Amino acid sequence: MWTWGWGIGITAATAANLAPLPFVAKGDRIDWYVGASTTVVGIVPLLIAPLDVIDDARVLHGRAFAEASQDNVCRLLADAEMRLVRDAKNQEDGRRWWLHVGNVVLNTGVGLFLGLGYHHWGAGAWNAFGGSAIGEAIILTQPTGSIEGLRHYREGELQAN
Repeated sequence: MWTWGWGIGITAATAANLAPLPFVAKGDRIDWYVGASTTVVGIVPLLIAPLDVIDDARVLHGRAFAEASQDNVCRLLADAEMRLVRDAKNQEDGRRWWLHVGNVVLNTGVGLFLGLGYHHWGAGAWNAFGGSAIGEAIILTQPTGSIEGLRHYREGELQAN
């Protein structure tokens, strides 16, 4: 839901930045082009580096139903444990400090590009602050269930919730 929700939202934001172009003065179009470009930047990580847990859940569910037998339960469990550790690390990596810094630096750069390059300080500020806020929302709402799941597993808390 997180990936699709943000993907659809960012795609809509890109379209919303492009839609007014025919009605905007030529000198102001750069604001809208830059806005659309920076929203596309937000889609890229969702496409090229989706959360590992998405594919792992699909694979594990398929294998559990297709291959479950007394002979390979240990192999399936070992694979599931390995994937849980990897997924938890992937989710932790998705919230590291450098992502927050990169988000603010990118969006500040966009603001400075519009302000210094075109003297569009209002649009620059809007892009810098708005883009940073949306980027932080994406980072901070990233699913973290695997992190908690791994902690519960290691502590022997195996009850289903």
